[in-house]
This record gives sequence, C-alpha cells and structure tokens, in this order.
Amino acid sequence: MKSSLTNKRTLSLPQDFAAKPQNSLRLLQTQLYPMLNALNLVPQMIWVKTKSKQHFCNQTLCSYIGVELDLLPTNAWENFVHPEDREPLRCVWQQSIVLGEDFNFECRIRHTEDQYEWFKVHVKLSPHQDIEWILTCDNIHQYMLQKQLQQQQLIAQQKFLDSSADCIKVLNPDGHLNDINQFGHETLFTPHEDTGSLFSLLDQTVQPQVQKALIKVQEGQPVRFTAITQGSGRAPYYWDNLLTPMLNEDGQVKEILCISREMRQQTLTEKRLEYAYTFDDLTKLYNRRAFNDLLETALEQADQEKSCVGLIMLDLDYFKNLNDTLGHLAGDHLLQVFAYRLRKALPKPMIVSRFGNDEFAVIIPNLASKQQLITYAQRAAAQLDAPIYYAGQYINGGISIGCASYPEDAKNLTHLVRCADTALNDLKQTGRGGILLFNEHMLYSLQHTAQQLNLAREILRNDSIMPYYQPKIDLKSRAIIGFEALLRWSDEQQQVHTPAQIEQAFEDYELATRLSETMQRKVFSDLKHCLSHNIALHPIAINAAPVEFLRDNYAETLLSRLLEYQIDPQLIEIEITEQSLEVRGATYVLRALEQLKQAGIRIALDDFGTGHSSLTRLKDYPIDILKIDRSFIEKMHADPAILAIVSAIGQLGPKLKIEILAEGIEKLEHVSTLQNCQCATGQGFYFYRPMPLQDIKKIMGGV
Repeated sequence: MKSSLTNKRTLSLPQDFAAKPQNSLRLLQTQLYPMLNALNLVPQMIWVKTKSKQHFCNQTLCSYIGVELDLLPTNAWENFVHPEDREPLRCVWQQSIVLGEDFNFECRIRHTEDQYEWFKVHVKLSPHQDIEWILTCDNIHQYMLQKQLQQQQLIAQQKFLDSSADCIKVLNPDGHLNDINQFGHETLFTPHEDTGSLFSLLDQTVQPQVQKALIKVQEGQPVRFTAITQGSGRAPYYWDNLLTPMLNEDGQVKEILCISREMRQQTLTEKRLEYAYTFDDLTKLYNRRAFNDLLETALEQADQEKSCVGLIMLDLDYFKNLNDTLGHLAGDHLLQVFAYRLRKALPKPMIVSRFGNDEFAVIIPNLASKQQLITYAQRAAAQLDAPIYYAGQYINGGISIGCASYPEDAKNLTHLVRCADTALNDLKQTGRGGILLFNEHMLYSLQHTAQQLNLAREILRNDSIMPYYQPKIDLKSRAIIGFEALLRWSDEQQQVHTPAQIEQAFEDYELATRLSETMQRKVFSDLKHCLSHNIALHPIAINAAPVEFLRDNYAETLLSRLLEYQIDPQLIEIEITEQSLEVRGATYVLRALEQLKQAGIRIALDDFGTGHSSLTRLKDYPIDILKIDRSFIEKMHADPAILAIVSAIGQLGPKLKIEILAEGIEKLEHVSTLQNCQCATGQGFYFYRPMPLQDIKKIMGGV
C-alpha cells in the first residue's frame, strides 16, 4: 500500500464519520442537487462529506459494495476495506485531515463476500465551500495484478540469476558495474566490496584487451575474451567473458550484459591435456606427436637459413627381454634414467624425444658436419655406460643408433625419419649395438620399399585382389575342417601373384589396413554367397598384419564388418604372427584378441618358431591354435633336433588346451610323423593347394 504522505503519525477517526439521517440528506440534496445528481452519472466510485457532516455515496459506489453506505453505522466502511489495508488507510486519512493535505492511497475494496479488487483512493479536502472532502476510487485491479506478476517474475529472475554458476553482470557502456548476481559477488568481491568496474575486476595484464572489447561492444558488437581474476588472498579464476550490448528504443547501447563462465577446472584440464599431447608421461621427454611438429619446424628453419639438421634414432637392445625377465617396472626405470641422462648430456638447442616404446630420437638443429653428428651420437650412447641398478641388478643393456642428415640424405621430414630408421634397422639386422650413418647404398632398400608401396596402391586402385582358400585337414580322417584365406592379385595379363611383391605394404598402416579391408570384404562376400546357396563351410582363417593393430580399433572394425555382412563370428578365425606380439602396440593386440575371443572368434598364432618364440605368450595371450612353421616340417626328418621340437610342441597342445596345426605338409611321411607327434591337423600341397572360390564350391558339394 502506498500513500503520497510521508508523516506516519497515528490519529483516531472522528466519531461523526458515519452518515446523517435521511431528512438531513434530503436537505443536502436540495442545496447541492445539481452536483450530486451529476455524481450518480460518473462511472467512478465517489463518496462526499459536507461541512454539515452529511455524507453522499454515488450510485456506482453503492452498486459495487451492494449497500447504501450512508445508511450504515459509523465506521461501517471499514468492513469493505481489506483487513490488511484498514489501519494504514485510517492512519493516512486522519493524518491528511490534521495536515490539511489531499492524499492518494492504494487498497483493496470488497465487491462480494471474500472477493476484493484493487482501487486507487483519492481524497481531496475542501474542494467546495459546502463540502469537507470528496473521495474518488479508480479501479486499478488489473494494473496491480500485472504489477504483482512482474514483481514475482523479477524475484524469480533474480533467484534464477543468483542460482547460476556463472558470474552475470550488468555494466554501463563505460564498463562500470551496475549489478551483479550472487555468485559473481561472492567470487569477485570481499564482504566489504560492492562496487567496481570491469577494469578493476580483471587482471592488469588483460586491460588492453578489455578496452578493445568495450569499444567493440559500444559499437553494438558482441565480444568474447578470456581473462584472469585474482584478488588478495584468493585463488585465481579463469573466466570466459561474453559481452552483449543491450540497446534502447533508438538502437543505442544502454547497458552491457556480461556473462562470465568460470573456466578454472577446464583450463587446468586443457593444460594437462596439452602436456599429455606434448610430453611422454614416463620420461617427461617430448612424445612422438610433438617430435613430428618440432622436426617440421626445424626443417623449415633450416630451409630459411640454408643450414642442416641432424637426426639420431636410438633403440635399446633386448629391451623386451628385460621386461620379460625383470618386469615392466624394471624397464620403466631404465627408460626414465636413460631419458634423464640423455636430456642432461645434450646441449639445449637439441630436441630429445621418446619416439616409441624403447626408441628415442634427437633432433640437432644447425648441424655443422657428419662428424658432429657422430660425436653427439657417441655422447648419447655413453649415457648407458654408467651403472643403472634395479632391485640390486645391473640393467643397462646395449644401444643401437642410426643417423641421417637433412638435406644431404633426405629432402623432407618423412624421408629423413625413414633414412635414420633405415640405418638403425640395418645395424640391428647385421648385429646390434653401435652407430651407423645412413649412406647411398641404403637407398636401394628405400627404393625397393617405395616400389612395393606403389604396386600395392595400384592393386587397390584396380581392385585386383582375389581371395584364394587352402583347406585345413584332420590328419586322421583326412576331412576338411576349415580354410585359410590367402591374398592373391592378378595383373593385366590375368596372371595370379602372391603377396611377396608387396610385402613392404604390410608394414605401412594405411596400405595394410586398406588391403586387409578389401580382403576381408571379399572373403565375407564369398562366405555369404556360400551360406545363401546352402554350401556347408567350415571356419575361414584371415591373416592380420602386426601394423593393423596400431590404431587400437582392429577388433571393433572387424566385428562391425561381420555385422554388416551378417556373418556369425564363429565362422571366422584370425591368424597373427609372433611379430604382432613383439612390435610397438602389443598391448593393443592383446586387447583386440580378447575382444574377438569373447565374440566367438578363434585366434591362431602363425609361423610359430620363426620369431623369438616364448611359451609365456601362449599363457598370456588368448591363443586357440598354434601353427608350426613350414620350415620345421621340411627339416624334421633331416634334423633330429627339429623333430624333437615338433614332438615337444605336439605334446604341449593338449596340456595347454591349444590345437596344433602343421603347415607345409607336402609328403605322406610328413603326415605319419606329425601324427606320431600328436599333431592332429595340418595343411599343405600334399592335400590341397590354395584355390579360388569356384573350386572350393566343387569340393564342398556346391554348384
């Protein structure tokens, strides 16, 4: 309730405030008849009191309250005013009489039982020589309801803003703070602070940025920028600020809405992710991703300065044996100590990174000569000379180093890495340990690899791949128990070739993946064709190259394709080589194999005995089938030691619950010897050569 009066003194109401008898009212009506008669025509509610203490209520007022007010007892009018408004109205009215001032008052007047409407009551004192006051009532019910609704909405909005986890501010166009929500106040101010500007709230280092942002938003453009606030004794806050102009009817910026989102946790997370993207967590050296970026920058700078860049690739010898014998913690300790020493031993401009599991790389900007490259390589190798102990044991080991330079040996980043890696691989193949510089004689290997990669791309472009199938045989019953899908391709003369001419393509992830996908889709298509024609087929084994597992999505991709072709996973076997369990990413191989095994796909370990064979992996990996390499089968009759190995493997199968399958069976005597060695299954030219689908269909009783 509001009044135009400010004095709040409380007075008593006069006792003659009620209406006079009817004969007095008639006299009043006779004297003031023209005016009173006119009041009955007015739509407003009107109440008149004369100097002779007589009252008159016009017809509108009487109709609204439902009775003749001038016939009611003294103070009866109070019954028609809302209980909450009676005493305030009484006080204001009596005060106006004492002060001789008109007044306005908003109150609720009863229309029917328990139903009230809002009115604005205006009392004018002594408007006429015969009238003491005139009271008029304007209906403001809809206005008050709207006002109350707006107040409720404002309260709700304020609660909504206060409950926000964002700092919401309203600024003047010059950046001065007009209003701020509760979170912003608690975050930006101490309990004694309550004013400020955008400049005073943010760190001084971003003041120029704030000034530019205000200029843009004053021109009507929304602006976004990040900033930091850090008050005395408070932790820093990282803010993402969005400034939006609030325009008036003339399109001018009246105020600025600033919504600031606290980004501390996100910023810290981004910094951690940036660190993880750049650095190796174990050794704290640059990781391979950062190495590629840094090497590219070094080569660009060398082009500008006409200088040279050296690259050293380092590989710890027999590191896997250390992990297998002493455990991964020992291997991690060796990597950490060597990385620390390497970083300390080489000058600051050089960039040291962990290139792979046990591989490191060093970038040497502004290389002066090949001799300098060798000198730094020798210094790097010397970091394993000092003893490194773990659990009371000496774990240093050896190191192999390959070196190359830009632009003498290579013309771009990819070739430079390949040259250094080629030198390293040549060294490891001829005997581990030492330092080897890349030379022109190694170019043949690169050219040979490039030719094979180009041929593989051509085969893919021409869609020349075709799967051939070699049956797997039960040596006792001579029945076909499965097939191995083998990649073949045809040239322009329709001559069929083996993958020997593109073997380097299976070392390249992109090409190996594309070749594998093409092969898988054609095998699945053949399998679906046979199933639709009721041709009974046994499980088909598909070979997987080690490099295919490096993206850690092999299992998901294969299972997705099986679902696409609606092939039962139990009709598929996956063959991997021992190399898959030795290369970088072996953990990805294990995860993929376990996922495939759970889906019902059997796993075969191919060419067993040709790599660094370890019975440990037969226990640690989900192997279902062990394939003895053909080289053992060829020599087992000529070499008793090899025959003993084959026999031992055959005896291990039942104990490990692993099926033993022999490859390269070409003679009858191979069959009988293998049976004596408890080898139950095999494949080879003695039974069947690899053949296309149409021949397999004939064998299996198809059309």
